[in-house]
Amino acid sequence: MSDKLVDQNYPDTFACELSKVERLGANRRLIFTVPGIEGDGYKMVVAKLIVPADYMVTLAYMIATDGKIKTPTVADELFSAMDIDGKVN
Repeated sequence: MSDKLVDQNYPDTFACELSKVERLGANRRLIFTVPGIEGDGYKMVVAKLIVPADYMVTLAYMIATDGKIKTPTVADELFSAMDIDGKVN
């Protein structure tokens, strides 16, 4: 991963939850939502991201460690970072 970024000035988008993950071949579509404004139980989609499926583990590590672990070494580190007791099978 590179720290050299070009910001295209896209607006930030707030999402309350990851509502759905869809399989697209070797990729996954992550659908993020916020509660609907009418309070009828519907959710409004605010972002859809398509990422390679094999990147999902790295993404989980980065989220769990606030970006400190960029390349996962063993799954035990992820569980440790998430304060989960137990060992990985």
